[in-house]
Amino acid sequence: MLFFHVLNVNFALYVFYNISLSFQMDCDWEALSSRLQSVQDELQHTEKPLQDAFKRIAEHPDADPDDRMNARQEYYKTLSVYEQQYQTLNQEYKDIIKDLSEPYLKMSEFYVGPELPRIHYLSTPKDVSELYLLFLLAGIASVFGIK
Repeated sequence: MLFFHVLNVNFALYVFYNISLSFQMDCDWEALSSRLQSVQDELQHTEKPLQDAFKRIAEHPDADPDDRMNARQEYYKTLSVYEQQYQTLNQEYKDIIKDLSEPYLKMSEFYVGPELPRIHYLSTPKDVSELYLLFLLAGIASVFGIK
């Protein structure tokens, strides 16, 4: 993980150096704004490979367990809250089923595949029937003039 901390420090020094050069000039705000925009674009381009590297380290079976845990935490920091929750639950699910045999898993009730399915609003027939009920109630309300 030392490599990633050194990478972050080097990038911070690079940004500081480029911004300090802009302030040494006559403080042209348009130039400063365009320079900050270019630094932000470079950051976005470098963030994706770093995120992929964290993911590969977190999923690599031969990596040190501490490095995998740290890489997983760093990878989760780059995700949205919903995606963090899903990835955490999915990883726990994978850890539970990894030592069980395939025939045993297929006959068990909790097995839903190699990964957890992503849950959305219309994932069960009950959810679909509730949606149709809402449409029906809205139709009846519109007939009686309720908006």
